[in-house]
Amino acid sequence: MIHEIDTVPFIVGEPIVSVEVKKPRRNSLAPDGLLDPQFVLLETVSGVLAIVEINVNVQFGYQVTTDAVFESGIASIGRAETITVATSGQIGQGVTPSFKERFGAAYDVEVQRWVDAAHKGEIDGPSAWDGYLASVVADAGVLAQQSGKKEPVVYALEKPAFYETTQSLARA
Repeated sequence: MIHEIDTVPFIVGEPIVSVEVKKPRRNSLAPDGLLDPQFVLLETVSGVLAIVEINVNVQFGYQVTTDAVFESGIASIGRAETITVATSGQIGQGVTPSFKERFGAAYDVEVQRWVDAAHKGEIDGPSAWDGYLASVVADAGVLAQQSGKKEPVVYALEKPAFYETTQSLARA
């Protein structure tokens, strides 16, 4: 769930300050030793709560959805990947079989942007700082998974000033 750990601060505009992991009754289809599903609660500085469900043994395909619940509405993405058919009193929709079909084109665009920027001597996309922040949250998540408690996220570093500038590699 490192992608969700990276995405939540990007969407919310503030860092994650705590992580809690809930482990409900285990799916009998999960391999021995794997606690599945799990729910991860990520809390940000202002109290925004993101709830991430990890459920890899549900055996229906690959799905990534997001529901953002606001004071006066809900925004949902990820459910309308394929056509929805309503017939005979039922509504049905296909489900993507894996991440390759769902995100393949996006990965290609991401890599191409990185190559294009590198060719120009520039930087595009996430930085090492973004990776550091996500790694610290992931570490707190592992601790929360083991302890069963809400664990604080403790960042050991302040953001270095050079991440605030948009200089090219050629001038760095």
